[in-house]
Amino acid sequence: NVTHIAIRQYRGLEFDMSLLDPLTNLKSIDLGDNGIKTITTSAECSATATAPRDNCLGTSVTELIVRNNYLSSIPSHVLSLFPNLQHLDWSGNQIVSIQANTFEQLQHLTSLSLAYNQLSALPKSQLSYAACDAIR
Repeated sequence: NVTHIAIRQYRGLEFDMSLLDPLTNLKSIDLGDNGIKTITTSAECSATATAPRDNCLGTSVTELIVRNNYLSSIPSHVLSLFPNLQHLDWSGNQIVSIQANTFEQLQHLTSLSLAYNQLSALPKSQLSYAACDAIR
């Protein structure tokens, strides 16, 4: 029963979250310090799937760390996989802006780090969904 995973020196530019689907007891995913430019997921496990698979990664995950990569956006379809997410760290990327409703599904979010990105502003409406105690 793996509950924490850290993937380092990943050489792909794209990381598919569905690779972790068999690890249904994961609490923490750390993809920090890689060269990732894009994060994807399978359509069967997205929040909008009409008939999601039973073995999708997500409900047990409370921490997602994706710092120090080359990501230019936060894909809301990926975040929607993790409805119980409490800690989210996307610091040290190349994020310029955040789409509306990106954090809408994250009702349990208490810690958010977007430090060292290229954001000029973070609209207050983005955080109205979450009860964040710490924002960096």
